[in-house]
Amino acid sequence: MLVPGDRVAVDGFLATVRFVGEIPNWPNETAIGIEWDVPERGKNDGSLNGTRYFSTLHGAKSASFVKLSKLQPRRSFMDAMVHQYASDESLANESASLVDHFDLTIGTKKVESYGFEKLSRLQADFRNLETATLERLNVAFSSPIDSSLHNLQVLDLGFNLLDWPNLMQIVLQLPNLHTLKANGNRWTRYESCEPCLSIKFSMSLSKGVKELRFILSQTGETSRPLRSFLVKQYKTIKNANPDIPILIRECSNVSPAVVMRVANGREIRKELTSLSEPEISEVLKGGS
Repeated sequence: MLVPGDRVAVDGFLATVRFVGEIPNWPNETAIGIEWDVPERGKNDGSLNGTRYFSTLHGAKSASFVKLSKLQPRRSFMDAMVHQYASDESLANESASLVDHFDLTIGTKKVESYGFEKLSRLQADFRNLETATLERLNVAFSSPIDSSLHNLQVLDLGFNLLDWPNLMQIVLQLPNLHTLKANGNRWTRYESCEPCLSIKFSMSLSKGVKELRFILSQTGETSRPLRSFLVKQYKTIKNANPDIPILIRECSNVSPAVVMRVANGREIRKELTSLSEPEISEVLKGGS
């Protein structure tokens, strides 16, 4: 069941759920009030026929009401991987939830119903995969990730429906991942995944990182929770890595990112989206 804050897609366009319930226009259907990532697609400000159902964050007419049936299905990470990279069409075209864990079930279906030969071929495909592109595949959930994907090094999850905890749960299950592209997602629900974030940053900094830079935009709806996380976690990161410079750069019209420079001079960039940190520089200057 959708709740406010969930991310959804309608006809390929992304939006954030602001309201779930009934409206007089559609008495027998669930109405979803959404705020579009592209505000110009909106038709109202969360009110309809004089009744306000929610408030928008990005302008007077950045919202719409849509029927639940109009939303595109949301996928787990493993479902998207199978859809994108399965060489066997009988697996790649399956519309049900496919893969929770290869060792046990594929969605609600028993492994035996597909045959171990097909699954073995799929796992072999995944073991050879070092780069995966899942852009715009409506990935919304982490799901258990099969060990056959442990060689994955570069992952593009741009313009999906992930919140921060689900993104971190994906990253934490890919031990050799060094490049993550996640622009086009809108980060929410930081508080419930602070342990995940702390673990991830600690892991990253221990792998030969020589410099860590936060590149932040000056506008965006998710500034407060990210700032809160950085304030709480800065000392932990710095104490674990006292010789690593940790720098903050705030700019306008940039794609927010975390950039890590490693020993050989190569830079690893982890992109964020729509983040504002008006106080973060001063916090980090005095945080050590």
